Amino acid sequence: MTRLAYKLMPANTRRRVRSLMRSPTVVHLPDEPGEGEPQLFFVRGHPRSGTNWVGQLLNLHPAIRCVGEFHLEVFADAYVRFKDGEHLMGADPSVQLVVEANLRRLVRSCVLTAASGGMTDESWARVRWVGDRTPREIGRFHRSAPWIRIVRDGRDVVVSLTFHQMNIDGPELAKHLEGMCEDVEAYRADTGYFDEHPERLLSHEGWVRHAAWLWAHHQRRDQKLLDGMDEPNLLDLRYERMHADVEGERNRMYEFLGVDPSEAAPVGASSRTAAGLKKEDPRGQNRKGVVGDWRHYFTDQAKAWFKEEAGEELVRAGYETGSHW
Repeated sequence: MTRLAYKLMPANTRRRVRSLMRSPTVVHLPDEPGEGEPQLFFVRGHPRSGTNWVGQLLNLHPAIRCVGEFHLEVFADAYVRFKDGEHLMGADPSVQLVVEANLRRLVRSCVLTAASGGMTDESWARVRWVGDRTPREIGRFHRSAPWIRIVRDGRDVVVSLTFHQMNIDGPELAKHLEGMCEDVEAYRADTGYFDEHPERLLSHEGWVRHAAWLWAHHQRRDQKLLDGMDEPNLLDLRYERMHADVEGERNRMYEFLGVDPSEAAPVGASSRTAAGLKKEDPRGQNRKGVVGDWRHYFTDQAKAWFKEEAGEELVRAGYETGSHW
């Protein structure tokens, strides 16, 4: 443990760590929160679906502190490799129980440490919930914890993801860049390029199919994990409903965590919690924030590619009733 990590811990956690460090054996923070310590929750969704927005809305409440991105799937994936080794001790069920318990403790300690950073003792004393906000599938650990999931129309996700990957030289787009170089270079020279040529944004089959598959795969993975939970402690949000009624939807989030909605600060542009943006920012992390933007860019060919890769999931998610769109 680094000195900085120790300093960022809440006072009651530091006291417990000091007592544990005096023990002659290696120990870990308890799996469950101690008296007065915040409880853990998670925010999940596909990239470009609004997880940042959800986190910012939650942070308007003094009893909630949501931070990210942790990408805890790195730990989960490593654990899968560890336990699936046929001739390794990780295959022993008793060893797996120990690893799972310690991974839960590690996750909780990391989120607590990050969430308490920069807060005064007075502000931290009011916090009842700390959350990890990561644009990924629902995780394998802490399944009994509250999960807030946001889902967005996969077609809008594909559009937003395409712009985002161009802006950051993203690894997903790089796999398909060879056939897109001319359009990407034109956009980087003039951010209005796709306003004048909207049909070019999704004109590359490999990329459109890949982006659509990513969204559909995410939906399927989430559903598989939820089906494996007895009674998932889940709040399902829709990006589109949040746009239509941000006050009502954020109140649902507060009530889900058992805090009083009236104590939250107001929604506003300065906190980036209002629905949409007053002005489009093509190169920004928050580019546009609108519902139905896909209609401006999807050609008949792009629609066909998307339907083949993600049409069933689009219907299952309730965004269409069939393939005739």
